[in-house]
Amino acid sequence: MTDSEIVSETRIAGCFIFSSPIHDDHRGSFWEWFKKNFVFDFEIKQANFSVSNFGVLRGMHFSIGRSSQAKVVTCVGGEIQDVLVDVRPHSRTFREVVSVDLSPTIGRSLLIAPGVAHGFLATKEGSGVVYLTSEKYEPGAERSLNALDPLLEGVWHLKKVTRSKKDEEAPLLEDLLLRE
Repeated sequence: MTDSEIVSETRIAGCFIFSSPIHDDHRGSFWEWFKKNFVFDFEIKQANFSVSNFGVLRGMHFSIGRSSQAKVVTCVGGEIQDVLVDVRPHSRTFREVVSVDLSPTIGRSLLIAPGVAHGFLATKEGSGVVYLTSEKYEPGAERSLNALDPLLEGVWHLKKVTRSKKDEEAPLLEDLLLRE
């Protein structure tokens, strides 16, 4: 890591914000958004890309068991509000919530620990998000937390959002804990 790269731990154990400079010139810009180092030290098993319209709220998703995924998330177009919730019952930061704004002009990425719920809100039209994951997606290991859970009241930047039916039907944290 160079002196210009900054890694800061969030309020959630095992989750970090990685910041690095964006280099602009007459051609455009260049940004090193991922480097394997002491923080991002996992084998990439899958890479995902999504594009969301303004007001789309995706999540909150996480996985469990052997297929639980660590993720590196960055925004490569538009702008998002990324929100994390520690849903790991035995974690010292259980129920902690972190909100981070990401865009390609800010130069930040998030490292999300396995078992931490993750969702994001597109705050600009055409927001592109890239995820690198430590494990392949396994449908049977996927879990969801309702993004409008009372724990998240007042967290989201927008009140009117568009969600998938699956995300709308996701359980609240208290119901999720009873199921597991």
